[in-house]
Amino acid sequence: MTPETAIIPHADPVALPAPVWLLQALLLFTFILHVVPMSMVLGGGFWAIVASRRGRESAPLAGLAIHLGHWLPVWTAAAITTGVATLLFLQVLYGQLFYPAGVAMAWPWLSVIVILLVGYYAYYIRSLRRDKQPELARAAGIIGWLSFLVIGFLYVNVMTLMLRPDRITASLLVESRGLALNFGEAMLWPRYVHMVLGAVAVSSLWIAVRGAWQMGQKDVGGATLVRFAARGFLGTTLAQVAVGIWFLFALPETAWRLLVGGDALGTTYLVLAVLLAFDAAWILWRAADSVVPMRQVIVAAVHLGVVVLLMVLIRDLVRRTMIAGVISWQTMTVAPQWDVIAIFFVLLFLGLATLGWMLLAVRRADARRRG
Repeated sequence: MTPETAIIPHADPVALPAPVWLLQALLLFTFILHVVPMSMVLGGGFWAIVASRRGRESAPLAGLAIHLGHWLPVWTAAAITTGVATLLFLQVLYGQLFYPAGVAMAWPWLSVIVILLVGYYAYYIRSLRRDKQPELARAAGIIGWLSFLVIGFLYVNVMTLMLRPDRITASLLVESRGLALNFGEAMLWPRYVHMVLGAVAVSSLWIAVRGAWQMGQKDVGGATLVRFAARGFLGTTLAQVAVGIWFLFALPETAWRLLVGGDALGTTYLVLAVLLAFDAAWILWRAADSVVPMRQVIVAAVHLGVVVLLMVLIRDLVRRTMIAGVISWQTMTVAPQWDVIAIFFVLLFLGLATLGWMLLAVRRADARRRG
């Protein structure tokens, strides 16, 4: 162990409760489950603000602002629930790095709970006070969105810090009060901006689906939403490519070379993700001029779903490359607790079923309210 990594603890002597491959698969699976509602919390909050401002001249966008505001608390609940599972698997596999990084930025990291409560309540105020106190609701929506932007920034801080054991050590030695943030890290800002833009892009697909559904119900305002979503998705996709290039070359050389020819799988992931993102933007742009755009919107959404999957795989590949030699799962003791694992899968299924039921219930309530 080098002096730079001396502060990193040894692997937990408690045996892993499942094979490493299963824990890694569950980490990726639960993170994908988390990415979608998280994107709606960030991106949906952004589009709700934009639609609310532009809704003064456009009835369809005013209706969109109401619709998004109604769903924001639901997406927040789903993001929190799925995020807990992701953090649990992250701690099991990467605890040696995750915990020291959290200690280095202890107070900002602990503040996430308080900021989360502020954002959650703000989204509820936006949803519940829209009719009686519209100005308060609008201000609450902005506060909620800013709160989740801050949470995203703090998460990117701890996730980038855990990939740099030398920076964890330096942070703890220089700033021992638990106030360290990873500002000196080159990949901090591009990773954060790329994440926010991705959330905005994902949420624009929701708007497109909403617009296409309204067109199927003979609501002429649906075409406005599809065009609004297509422009938003194209703009964020182009911005993501520019930021993505910045992010790529902000990575350590050993990591970015994997994605530009150094590793066949990593390069394939990146090329496919870029091509599918542009194809989704093109399909959605054409859907904006279609009389019946639902099929095109669904195809674009499937494309984007594959892009999200590829980005998660790229993220995992880069992470494992950057910590190679620091964490060695081969040396960890594994004692599978298959009974507990079986209970987890049952509860996972029941949790997803409950979430699905909740979403359908909210949708029915939304339909009754509109009717």
